[in-house]
Amino acid sequence: MQDDTTRYLIGLGGNTGPVECTFVSALARLEAKGCHVVSRSQCYRSAPMGSASTGTYTNAAACVTADFGPLHFLDLMQQVEHECGRQRAIHWGPRVLDLDLLFYGQKVIDSPRLTVPHPGLWYRRFVLDPLVEIFPEWKHPGNQLTIKQLRARLDQRPLIIEVEGLLRLPPLPKRYQDGVVAVRHSSCRETNMLQVQERFCCLRVNHDDWSRQIAAPADFEIAVCKKDLAELIESILVAALGY
Repeated sequence: MQDDTTRYLIGLGGNTGPVECTFVSALARLEAKGCHVVSRSQCYRSAPMGSASTGTYTNAAACVTADFGPLHFLDLMQQVEHECGRQRAIHWGPRVLDLDLLFYGQKVIDSPRLTVPHPGLWYRRFVLDPLVEIFPEWKHPGNQLTIKQLRARLDQRPLIIEVEGLLRLPPLPKRYQDGVVAVRHSSCRETNMLQVQERFCCLRVNHDDWSRQIAAPADFEIAVCKKDLAELIESILVAALGY
């Protein structure tokens, strides 16, 4: 392997079948395709995100080196997912294997097909827990916070949720009340804002300089739209809080 190899940090997840065995198989398949697995975390359990997904997830992280670029590496990960039985039928649905590219060295990529660092890792406990184990001092190239610092912020209570673009939010589930989550309304900063297809409102966690935009419905009073938005916000809270 050449000296200019680049480290990729990847997340592994799944909740169908013998997930831990699938992780072993997936990493072996990546190595067979020219990658080298440098390290791997132990497995962690997490609550599922979204109403379409049921059952506890298993998650892990790994550091892989390869002497080819990120789009080719992304192709290889998707090939491995397919070889392991992944079917992309339901967003956030049950899955045999999910491979996510979290970091590509200290590089930043913002393209239609690939965003690196992974835009959701900063609020996802199930991503940060295994990353802390293998690379606690790895710095995020955007905000220069270490993985350990990103993870520690999720332990703040109450977890501050700041919202722009809506006069009010759907009621939070009871398990997030009593000081666990506090909702505030504010203006989101345009700098370093994470982009999605349409902007209706944005969500910021713990005064983060980065914002998570949510596709809030145009007519917020429609019951089904309120339900959709409530489910999306709850999925983010599940990811951040772990339950």
